[in-house]
Parts: sequence; structure tokens; C-alpha cells
Amino acid sequence: MTEGLSNWSSIGMLLKSHESSPEHTTLMATWKDFEQRLQTGKTIDQAESTLLEAEKRRWRDVLTRLISIMQSLAERNLALRGSANTLHQQHNGNFLKEVELLAKFDPVMKQHIERVESGQFSHSSYLGNLIQNELIASISGKMLDTMVTEIKQSKYYSIILDCTPDVSHQEQMSVIIRTVIMDEAPTIKEHFLGFLVASETTGLGLSSLILNRLKELNIPFDDCRGQSYDNGANMKGRNRGVQARLLQKNPRALYVPCVSHSLNLVVADAAKASTDAISYFGNVQKLYTLFSAAPQRWAILKEHLTIALKSWSDTRWESRVNSIEAVRYQAPNIREALLEVRDKVTDPLTKVEAQSLAEEVGSYRFLICTCDKLCSTLSTGDGGDIDGKELALEITNLPSLPTCEMTALELLSFIHKKNLNELYPNLWIALRIVCTLPVTVASAERSFSKLKLIKTYLRSCMGQDRLTGLAIISINHEIGKQLSYDDIIDDFASKKARKQKF
Repeated sequence: MTEGLSNWSSIGMLLKSHESSPEHTTLMATWKDFEQRLQTGKTIDQAESTLLEAEKRRWRDVLTRLISIMQSLAERNLALRGSANTLHQQHNGNFLKEVELLAKFDPVMKQHIERVESGQFSHSSYLGNLIQNELIASISGKMLDTMVTEIKQSKYYSIILDCTPDVSHQEQMSVIIRTVIMDEAPTIKEHFLGFLVASETTGLGLSSLILNRLKELNIPFDDCRGQSYDNGANMKGRNRGVQARLLQKNPRALYVPCVSHSLNLVVADAAKASTDAISYFGNVQKLYTLFSAAPQRWAILKEHLTIALKSWSDTRWESRVNSIEAVRYQAPNIREALLEVRDKVTDPLTKVEAQSLAEEVGSYRFLICTCDKLCSTLSTGDGGDIDGKELALEITNLPSLPTCEMTALELLSFIHKKNLNELYPNLWIALRIVCTLPVTVASAERSFSKLKLIKTYLRSCMGQDRLTGLAIISINHEIGKQLSYDDIIDDFASKKARKQKF
């Protein structure tokens, strides 16, 4: 029926005639078939569907290769663009040169370049500069998602920050998160979360910057248990420094000054003003003097030690660090050697001195002070991480564990392997937090080396998003090896209304 109906008195007969007409029957069958295909998602015929699926697979294969090229160049901190943006031109950049090289041996990329050069693409060939930025964002975004997931699963983490000016005279702040990953064996990992432009280098400005970054990534700051910076006044200031402002928001975020910086800036003068430090190094020197004064005593020492005692110099503080190595790792052995000297020598003064030093070496007052400080800090507020009294009882039961000397990570690994975390819950948490606490800001310093390789004089106009994305891919390249290309392509396809289907 192509015209309207005006004879309403014969409507019944006309409708019956129309319903039995060949045109109506054909169109109804077509409509029902289309309705069924809409429900199953098949709105085109099988041939066209097969062609569309083949085209999807081809584009995914092309993007897989482009992503692999992008990762390879970014991991090696190489420039992507050149002065030309066209294939087979000189100085068209490393990215296009890698595409050309791959096309010589790979049929998928060869076919793609042939279609580009024949003008089959009226919209995008996915080889341009803007697509490079989108691929960088997708790859680095997936890497960030992986790292954030690990951080949240680990619960406790520490922050490492450091700042440096880049080649364009912008202050760049490196953000590192240190955490303990509980896989088959506990593993300490430090994740680089990117560079942030620090327009204000005050304590307020930097603390706000890191808190906003954590909020963007949905990382709860309440789970932060440590923070480490250099010894700049804006970082370590007790009233307005970054550490003070973060402690106000989270009293359990222990501030750990960078040991490497502190060694040069603080240790020498502090030790001279500390009675305990003077006494400690004095006793270390007395140990060396006592044993080195007679060959017989030195022979006794060699029977008990594998690392020899060393003297230290008044003018070289580095020598004091070397002198305490033997004491640090062999204190029980030194005490046994002192007791043997006491029993074997005949000189009364030497006997008294050996006995006195043995008692001093066996003293662990500094450990008691450290435990007390740790318990009071981690138990701040109504919901503490550990119970100090229960922790003391658990440590008392430690003789049931291996008697050999173990680091905190080794002890944590032992408890994890033997599934004893429920037996020692407070020790389990305390060890995880101790392993989380940073020692130095070396990882942030290393990220500056990458910064100088990525943002060079010739690339000084690079945008911040591109810089951060390339740095994340380069520094966290081990995580990049675990990523799925399909996940990256799905993320890439979802960010815009693409004309191509992936």
C-alpha cells in the first residue's frame, strides 16, 4: 500500500486484503528476521560479518606491532618523532623508521604501509604524532593500573620524593611508592608513579601535590607508613616541611631521612655531640686495641671471626663505617672471643678490660629503645597496626624460629613460607612495615637519570603527559613485559569514538 486510505467503510476488507498481499508478507518476514538479528547482534549478512571480523583482526595486529615498537623505543629512552612525518623520508624519526624496518619482514605491517601509500585511508593510518601520544597514554595507563593494584593489595606502603629542575627549567618531582608484594615469597618493590611539575617547592605545595596524586590514583593515604626525602628544609622541616604536614594527616607515616644524605650532612657532627655515639666508637676502638696488642689475642679473634676488626681514623668518617662492619655482623662471636681472652690471659688489667667489653657488646639497650619507639608510633590512635604487649610476647617466642641471624625480609619470608602469620600476627605486620620503610631516596635519584635521557635539549618542548608516560614505560619496563596487548588495545579503542573497529 503506497497511498493513504480514505474509504473507511471498507476498512475491514481492505486490511484483510493487504495482510494477504505478497508485499506485506515479504516485508513482515524481513522485519521479523531483522528483529531476531538485532537481538543476537547480527545486523548484517554473514559475508559482510566475516569481512568485518577480518578487518578487526587486521587492525588489532597492526596496533599490536605499533605498541611493541612504542615500548621498545620508550624503554631505551629514544626519541620517537623526527623533522619529517611521512614514511620513507629522511629524518622521519625512530618510530616511523622502526615501522619501515618491520615492514620489510612482516607481512601485516607491509600490507598496512601499502594501503597507507595507496591512499586507502581517508581518516587515520595510526602512524601520526597524536596517535603516538595516545598509545603512550594507554601503555603507561595500564602499567599504572597494575602498580596501583599491587599497592592496594599490599596495603602498607611508603612514599619517596625528590625534586630536580629539567632542561626547560621546570621543577620536576619524582614520586616513588615502596611496598612489599606478598607473592610466592615476599618481595620489596619500588614503583615509579610519574613526574609532577612542582610550581611551588614549599612544604605546603609539595605535600598538596603528592596528596592530590594519591587521590587521583585512588591510593588511600591512611595506609602510608613511611616517607623519605633528602635533608632540604622544605622537606624535613619539623613545623612546615612536607614530612610534618603529612604527619599531621597521618601520624603513622614515619619520616625516614635519606641515609645517604644524612651520612654526609649529619653523622659526623651529631656523633661528636652524642655521648652514646662517642662511647660506642670508643668501645669499637678498644676492641681493636685489645686484640691487636698481642699476637695470641689476635689468634683467638681469628678463630671466632670471619670479618676482621678494623681501626678507624679521626679524620675519615668513612673508616668508622668500615670499622663497625665486623661488630654489626659478628657481635656474639666477638663476645665469645673476649670471654676466651679473659679466661686465658694472666694480666689482671687485661682480664678486667675483656670482661667489661664483653658486657658492653652483649648490651642491647638501643634495641629496647627502638622497639619502644616503634610500638608507640604504630599504635597511635584508636586503631593501631600492632599491639605492643602482644608483639613483645611474640618476640619472646622467637627462639622457636631458626636461630641463625636473619634480616627482616628473610624472617618475613620464613613466616610467609611456613604460614605462621596467624601465629605471629603483630610480628607479621611489624615486619611488613619495617620492610616497607625506605632507607634512601636512591630510586628517585635514578629516575632523574631517565629524565635527563628523555627530556633532552632537542626535546625540551615535550609535554608533561608525554614525559611522564615515557618515563613510566622506561622505568617500570619489567611491568610492561607482563601487560596484555589486547588490554592496551581495548583501552586505546575506548578512549575515543574510533572510525575503525578493534
